[in-house]
Amino acid sequence: MSYELHITRASHWADSKQQPILLDELKTYFSTQSDFRYSDEVTVTGPFTVTLKGDFFIWRTEDQEIPFMYSRGKLSCSYGEDEVIMKMKSIAAELHAIVQGDEGEMY
Repeated sequence: MSYELHITRASHWADSKQQPILLDELKTYFSTQSDFRYSDEVTVTGPFTVTLKGDFFIWRTEDQEIPFMYSRGKLSCSYGEDEVIMKMKSIAAELHAIVQGDEGEMY
């Protein structure tokens, strides 16, 4: 199981459904971001190839595509590199939200 970071409006990401970021709100926001695209599925490759269904906003960087998954009022990402954290903080600021890790730590 991977470690995730979450963009949420709740004081703890597990309570995001109580203060949700709405999917339509995210679709509107990301439609103005040229480095993102929406998809209803993501294919993950590794030892096995798996296609996940859901609501994803894919960040296109120079060398990779990084999926942000919308679920239960929050936006989550499994990538913890500094560049991704900075991008998440920028998105969170525009959405009047915070970035929080699985263990509740703030970024």
